[in-house]
Amino acid sequence: MESSCVLQNSVYEWARDHRLHHKYTDTNADPHNSNRGMFFSHVGWLLCRKHPDVIEKGRTIDTSDLLADPIVAFQKKF
Repeated sequence: MESSCVLQNSVYEWARDHRLHHKYTDTNADPHNSNRGMFFSHVGWLLCRKHPDVIEKGRTIDTSDLLADPIVAFQKKF
């Protein structure tokens, strides 16, 4: 829930992107790709459109455990 409090998207999106970051570190599929610079990897990723690879690979990440959590599922709806 802290991710929402600091405006880093919903718990679902934050966890999915975190998993994506660890699976595809420093590639175009990494939402926080440090090759795009320090500012981007810390803040810029919140301000820019996602790279198409992030969107494509994000669809492949297993998030069934997140959707099984009623709080995460509720927050994702809104």
